[in-house]
Amino acid sequence: MEVHKKDPKSYLLNLILLIALIFSILSLYLSVRTSDQINELDSVVSEYSSNASNHDLEELVFALKQDYKKIEQLNLEQSKEIERLAKIIQNFEITNRPKPPNKSVERGHSNSNSVSNLPKTHQRTYNVQAGDTLSKIASMHRVPLSRLLQSNPSIDPRRLQIEQIVVIPTESSD
Repeated sequence: MEVHKKDPKSYLLNLILLIALIFSILSLYLSVRTSDQINELDSVVSEYSSNASNHDLEELVFALKQDYKKIEQLNLEQSKEIERLAKIIQNFEITNRPKPPNKSVERGHSNSNSVSNLPKTHQRTYNVQAGDTLSKIASMHRVPLSRLLQSNPSIDPRRLQIEQIVVIPTESSD
């Protein structure tokens, strides 16, 4: 049974999103840390405001506040970039999503020429689940494996896929 594999482009887009998320978390950490340092320096400046040597310290606090504003701006820009990347990934996944198999097979009717050429039988369908084999499916529905294979000529038993539709033939009640 074949397992669906993600496209390398999808992995790349997810990696970009992960990197953007890491940068966002790092920026948030830096902004919180800078905010704490500014508050600490503010309290020191207010304690020693009468001292003339504190002028340098006030300039440092001002510079830190400016850096904090820059970090907040970077956080905002990164959040917007993460949203943009998430939309790109979502659109990519939507446009590259595998099409669901045709579920138009109904009892006694089919749009597939290969199935309609079979002897008259009623037909049901079965969606392949994880771990299924054609042998298991035939046994589960009490149908000989040869008839199951005959009813599904386009299916390669070695390449079953989850949610793939298998036609289950039953004897005609006519």
